[in-house]
Amino acid sequence: MYNVIEDWHKKYRSDIIRTGPRELSIINADAVPLIHGSLSKCRKTTWYSGAYFIEGASVHSTRDKQEHKERRKVWDRALSAKALREYEPRLNRHARNLIDKLKEHAQEPTVRISSWLSFYSFDVMGDVGFNHHFGMLNKGEEDEIIKLMHQSMAPISIFGHVTWLIGVLLRTSVGAKDLLKFMGWTHDVLKRRKQVWIPSNQLINSRC
Repeated sequence: MYNVIEDWHKKYRSDIIRTGPRELSIINADAVPLIHGSLSKCRKTTWYSGAYFIEGASVHSTRDKQEHKERRKVWDRALSAKALREYEPRLNRHARNLIDKLKEHAQEPTVRISSWLSFYSFDVMGDVGFNHHFGMLNKGEEDEIIKLMHQSMAPISIFGHVTWLIGVLLRTSVGAKDLLKFMGWTHDVLKRRKQVWIPSNQLINSRC
């Protein structure tokens, strides 16, 4: 569909084209703050409600502006300057590991840098976000749960253009079993992450 929409923009020579009764495609970067800014009157489309019935909405997928504002406050503490400085030793550890792995493969005819950067990114996210070690840099390949996540995206990329169909797929174990399995894993690992807690209300890494 993105190819078709791109062709429409070229055909009509416009940054804004109508793709449905209540839908526009906009490819002008200046429109980003107008659409996604805090003062925007725009609301996220019903696409984001496709999986709401399973466990509600995330900070990213909630369509309610007030709910998003309140939940964003929690995230703001995790992304403060102080918090980011505390993450630095972990990021440095993974960065050194990435450099070491690239050096090991430096003499090979080709090195797929996008794969290694992906391994680094998921190892960092697993460590900082979930207190979970994927070990993808050490293994030089995707962890099984990450493979499952990528597999689960396939049906959404195909059927995501038909919003109501996503809800149907998620209500059937056959239609989206990979996605449901991945969501189950994230639920369990986040539940364990919340148990790593100290009185000062600061999450810590049990290995640090």
